[in-house]
Amino acid sequence: MEMDFIEEGNWILPTRGTLGNKAQNLLENQQIIEAHDFKIPRSLVIPYEFLDVEGPIFVVLDIINKYFPDCPKVAVRSNAPDEDLGSRTPGLYASAEVWHQERGRPGNPNLSYFPLEKVMFSYYSEKARSRRERLGIEEEGMCLLVQEPIQASYSGCFSDIGELAVLTLTDPKEGLNAMQRPSLRKHRVDSQGNITGPGEHTTYESSLAERFRKLADALPEIGDKGWEIEFVGNEDGFYVVQTTPIAKKEKFEVKETENNIFRYRSVLGTGEIITDGVLYIPLTPNLEELLQFDKTHSNYCLATVHSNVTKSMFNPQDSVLNYLFNASVILDIDDLGGVKPFAVHVEQYMREGRIALLGMFTNELADILVRGEDYAMDYNRLRGSIYSPTKLIVKADEIEQKANVELDGKIEDFAPIG
Repeated sequence: MEMDFIEEGNWILPTRGTLGNKAQNLLENQQIIEAHDFKIPRSLVIPYEFLDVEGPIFVVLDIINKYFPDCPKVAVRSNAPDEDLGSRTPGLYASAEVWHQERGRPGNPNLSYFPLEKVMFSYYSEKARSRRERLGIEEEGMCLLVQEPIQASYSGCFSDIGELAVLTLTDPKEGLNAMQRPSLRKHRVDSQGNITGPGEHTTYESSLAERFRKLADALPEIGDKGWEIEFVGNEDGFYVVQTTPIAKKEKFEVKETENNIFRYRSVLGTGEIITDGVLYIPLTPNLEELLQFDKTHSNYCLATVHSNVTKSMFNPQDSVLNYLFNASVILDIDDLGGVKPFAVHVEQYMREGRIALLGMFTNELADILVRGEDYAMDYNRLRGSIYSPTKLIVKADEIEQKANVELDGKIEDFAPIG
C-alpha cells in the first residue's frame, strides 16, 4: 500500500488505512477538547496496513524522522483497532518513548528499534490473541499513534466512573510509564466539578477538577459508559493525549452483615456480583495454564497475593490480570498492614465491570487461600493454582469504601487447574 499522509492542523493522517481506536476517539473529540481550552499534541497516525512490508520498524522510523524532524524523542502509543473494545484492558498493549534521533541526527538504531518492537509486537502476544478470539474480533495489526513529547509538569487522568468521578494525579517525571505507577494523589469530584471527601487539595487541583468535569460532560454520550481523559500539562497549558470510554456505575448501598467473611481495607468498583467459583493463584503462577483456565471459566473470583497484581507497576505485560479476562471479582489477600498502592492502570482494570478488594479472609478460607508470606514459609502446601466452585456474594461501594463478602452456600473442595 502506498504510504501517503496529509497534514490537517496538528494531525498527520494517512490518506487510507485504519486509524486505530485510540487515534479515532481523540480525533473525533478534538473540537470539543479545544473548545474547552485544552490542546492536543501534534499527532501522527500510522495504520497497520502501512506496516505490512519488509523491515516495518525502519519504515516507521523514516516516517517519524520526516514529520518530527526537530523532536529527537517522540511518544509512540499502541493504537490497535480493537483497543478498548468490549471492556478496557489497560496494559494489554505497549507504548514507549522512542529516541529516533540523536543531537539532531539519525540516532543509534538500537535505541529506537527495541522500544518500537515492544509496541508493534505486543499486538501478537498470546494473551492479546486470546482476548480477540474470545471477543470475536478479526485479526488485523497494530496501528501507531505517534505524538510530540510534552515536557510535563503535571500528568494524570480524569475518570467519569459513576456518581463521583476520580481526578488522578501521576508523576510527570515517569513519562509514558506514569500510568503504570501508583498515583501521587486522587480526588473525588462531584457532578458540579467540586472536589469532595477526605484529603487535602490545592486551589490548582480544584480548578483542574472543574475544568475536566465540564469537558467530560461535553464529550459525546456513549450509552452507559463515561469518559476517561488522560492529560499532561505545563506552563503552556494542558494537553489531552487520550480519551477512552470506561465503565460507569450507579450508586450502590452496601450494608455489612455478621456473615461477612472478608476484612477489607481498600475497595475498587461498585455493585453486586455473585461469583460461580474461586480461583486461587500462588506466588509463581503458570501463565499459560491461566490462559487455558480462563477460556473455559467465567464469572469467577480471583484470590491472589499482592505481588501478582503489583507487577503491573513495573511491567504490565507480566501481571496475571492481563491473562484473566473473565475474573469478575479480584481479592488481594496479602493484607499485612501498611500502604499497598496499585498502579493507576491496575486500578482501572480492576474496577472495569469488576469488584476488587484488598484484605484477608476471616473464615476457613484463610487457611486454604494463604497470604504470600505464609505461602513462602510453608513448602508443604499445594504449589499450583487451585479452583473451587464455591460461590461468593460480593457487594461493594468504592465511593464510601464499604464492602461485604458472604458465602452463597458452602465451601466446595479446591482442585489443581492444571
